[in-house]
Amino acid sequence: MKTFFLKTNFFSKFLPFLANLSFLLPFSYFWRWPITNLGSINALDLFLLIFILLSLFLIFQKPFFPIFQTFCQKNFWAMFFSGLFVFFSFFSALSNPALWDGLGLWKSLFCLPIIFTWLVIFWIKNGFIKSFNLLMSFWFSALGLTFLTIIFWQKEIWTYDQRLRLFFSSPNQLALNLSLAIFIGINYFIFFQKKKKKKFSFLFLLGTGMLIWTLYQTHSLGAELFIPLTFLFWFLFYRFQSFLFFFLVFFNLFLLLNWNFLLNKLSYQPNIPPNSTDSRIVIWQVTRKIISEKGFWGIGLGNFQKTYLAYQPLFPPYPQWAVPHAHNLIFQLWSEVGFLPLLFFFFLLYFAFTPQKTTTTLEKFLLVYFLLYGLVETPLWKNDTALLFWLILFLILSQNNFKQTARKPI
Repeated sequence: MKTFFLKTNFFSKFLPFLANLSFLLPFSYFWRWPITNLGSINALDLFLLIFILLSLFLIFQKPFFPIFQTFCQKNFWAMFFSGLFVFFSFFSALSNPALWDGLGLWKSLFCLPIIFTWLVIFWIKNGFIKSFNLLMSFWFSALGLTFLTIIFWQKEIWTYDQRLRLFFSSPNQLALNLSLAIFIGINYFIFFQKKKKKKFSFLFLLGTGMLIWTLYQTHSLGAELFIPLTFLFWFLFYRFQSFLFFFLVFFNLFLLLNWNFLLNKLSYQPNIPPNSTDSRIVIWQVTRKIISEKGFWGIGLGNFQKTYLAYQPLFPPYPQWAVPHAHNLIFQLWSEVGFLPLLFFFFLLYFAFTPQKTTTTLEKFLLVYFLLYGLVETPLWKNDTALLFWLILFLILSQNNFKQTARKPI
């Protein structure tokens, strides 16, 4: 028994450290180590895997197992639909001709983050981990990107169109991290201002101002547009949150089903040379065709680029050839993983937008921004922001389902 409590005491300190580290270094997925000829594992996946294994070892000990059973019962439907999402998306990964690429995406975007975040929430509910610390870790990681951006800016290290992207594959990916951190910073600036803790409120005001400046250097139209739109949508639909879910879903479906009609009505003509809007329009037209033919089972995780190139000749002109994503979250999910995982994803979102008295405004703000930004990008197809998305979604889903248990001294 003494040995067990010593181990428990160690894990109770190490698990929060590992969880915070995963959000403090979310871009650690760029650090990879090869695994024979089967592929590689990145540092972020390794953090998540170690956390999962240690958590399960601790949970299946006698003092914690009954508490975990109660947690699963209270969150049964949310865990059930997220489990179905992981299960059926696995078959989508198997349908990718490049099998290990598909399984790698499934592991990093769905399987490990979803299991990890449910376990994190279990420890949050039992007082071992604080959600505030996780969000602060993500905020400070974005602030670190800001300091790195200053160096790139001074040395004039830009993309060909004078935008900053750091080590991310595009400026829009950097902008997504920054914009999410801006919401966190604004929230805690207001929080500490109300608490009259001027030093903390000044820290968040200064840090968020730096994040906004850095975001401007990315020239990401999507982020600059959807940040104010998130505030607008929130205040318009605050009392009708379920309606907001239906609006976002049906807006995407309306675009999918009536795309050609809308383009004709708007008398759309491609620009010469084509711009990013022209590229997205062609991408969405191609995706619509893919979904109409292969939408039920999907084309396979990670198989969008190859399938896109096969369909693109049907939609001239050809403004862009390198297209790994559909530039729309729902289109991407539907085309790659198929209809069933998309349906389970919708169930999770619907439950999240069901009014809940204990849900904080920040969590809903972040979720609304994820979905609005998902109209033009695919925030789930990025390891670090996928991790934050699942955490925010499951935090909302678990708010009214499990009363926080006081942590007992060990």
